[in-house]
Amino acid sequence: MGTGRSLSRPEMSVETLTQLADPRLDPFRELNDAERSHDGFIAEGRRLIRELLSAERFYARRILCTETAYAKLEPDLKVGDVDVLIVDRVMLDEVAGLRFHQGCLAWGVARTDGRPAEVPRGNRLLILESVVNPDNVGAVFRNAWAFDVSQVWLSPGCASPLYRKALRASMGGVFHVPFVEIEHWPDALELLANQGFTRLALTPGAGAEDLRTFVVPERWGLCVGSEHPGLSDACLAHVDRRVRIPHLPSVDSLNLATATGIALHHLVATS
Repeated sequence: MGTGRSLSRPEMSVETLTQLADPRLDPFRELNDAERSHDGFIAEGRRLIRELLSAERFYARRILCTETAYAKLEPDLKVGDVDVLIVDRVMLDEVAGLRFHQGCLAWGVARTDGRPAEVPRGNRLLILESVVNPDNVGAVFRNAWAFDVSQVWLSPGCASPLYRKALRASMGGVFHVPFVEIEHWPDALELLANQGFTRLALTPGAGAEDLRTFVVPERWGLCVGSEHPGLSDACLAHVDRRVRIPHLPSVDSLNLATATGIALHHLVATS
């Protein structure tokens, strides 16, 4: 169904398409449709696609882009088993149902490594509870990447980090910070205690310790809840310490991503 140029190189094919009905375009169709059922995820824009191409736990199965975008991405496409489909700008927007300023999309999938899901790694864990906004989830991953968090845990009810909006907000952090979706919540927090982690709750509640004077333990897991309800009582019952970010009492709370970034900066800088 493809017409026009057809090139090949080891482990990569590049082909120009002109037919909107080509089934190879199916993973990229109607990206605003919440009922999309294709396996994997969609990364948009050159920066995010470059991060995907350099990721260890994910890979790009197919890239859809304009000729201009391909020329800019081509230096990054020398390694990896990926098919590149080139279309014109109008056709790209028509397939996706959206307009993408950088003219490129990637269909990616996760590699499986056989690890049990609820196994902590490293010394710095970030635990999200019921964070349903994908933009917040993505922004938190950007913070986690910036401050070298070992792993992110997500409770049931969290937005997937692989949602298109979450990936975009993460600036590629989702591809580089390992994460697991926790099934046994909040009982899984007992695994952290058994492996020497101090379980921390970020909360403005009464009795929480001032983060500025908090002595950071060697191994910690920081629990963060959604902006309005915060952490649940069930989660708080499984933590060892509660910490807060001091601010003016006239301000109810900080944005979730902002608060998480401040907390991670302090925990990492003083550990």
